[in-house]
Amino acid sequence: MKDLIRAELLKLRTTRTVYWLLTAMLLLLAFAILSESSNPDEQRSLALDDERFLLHASMMPWLFTLLLGVRAFTDEFRHGSIMPTLLADPDRRRVLLAKVVAVAVWSVAFTAAAFALGLGIGLPRLASVHADVVIVAGPLAALFAKAALTAVLLATLGVGLGLAIRHQVAAIVAPLLWIIVGENLIAGRWPDLAKYLLVGAANALAGIPNDLTLSPLAGGLALAGWSAAAIVAGAMLMRRRDIA
Repeated sequence: MKDLIRAELLKLRTTRTVYWLLTAMLLLLAFAILSESSNPDEQRSLALDDERFLLHASMMPWLFTLLLGVRAFTDEFRHGSIMPTLLADPDRRRVLLAKVVAVAVWSVAFTAAAFALGLGIGLPRLASVHADVVIVAGPLAALFAKAALTAVLLATLGVGLGLAIRHQVAAIVAPLLWIIVGENLIAGRWPDLAKYLLVGAANALAGIPNDLTLSPLAGGLALAGWSAAAIVAGAMLMRRRDIA
C-alpha cells in the first residue's frame, strides 16, 4: 500500500494540474486580501486568528482541493492512464484509497501555502498601520487544523465525484453549479436545510462567521457524511463499470 500511495503522490507531483491549481489559488487569495481596505481601529480589536486575511486563507483552498480531487481520477480516464494504474494493482479499492491519501496530503499543503501567503501579506499590512497584533499559538493552530480538515474532506468528496462521473468537464462543472447556484437557491428558501449542505457544513467546521448555526463538530460530521457518500458511490460504480 505504501508503494501505491508513493506512486499516486509522484503522479500529482509530476503533473501540471497541482501547480496550476496552486498558482491560481495563491493569485486569487492575494487579490482577495489586497483588495480589502485596512481600518487601523478595527484591526486593533482583533486577535490574529480573527483577521480577515486568515479567514480568506482558510476558505480559499476549498474549491481548489475539490477540483484537485475531481481531477485525480478524471485525468486518468481522460488520458487513458487508468488502465496501467489498475494493471499495476488490480485492487480498485486500494487504488481509490491511495488517491484519497495523496490528495489529502496535497490539500494540507495547499492550506499551508494559503496561510503562509496570508500571513506574508497580512502581517506587514498590520505593521504598516501600527496595529497591536495579538498572536496566540493555540487558536491559530486550531484555525489551520480546521481549515486543513475542511480542505481534505472536500478533496475526498472530489475524488468520489470524479470517479462516479468520470467525464472531466461534467465532473468539474457539476459541483461548481451545485455550490454557486443550487445551494444558494436552497439557502434562500430552506435555510435550515442549507446549513447541512457543503458550504454551510464547511463554514461551520472551519469556524467561518456566517448566518448558519451548526457547531464545528456538527459541520464536520455533515461534511464527512457528504464525502463518504461520494466515495461510496464512486467505489460502487467503479466495481460495476468497465474501465476501458
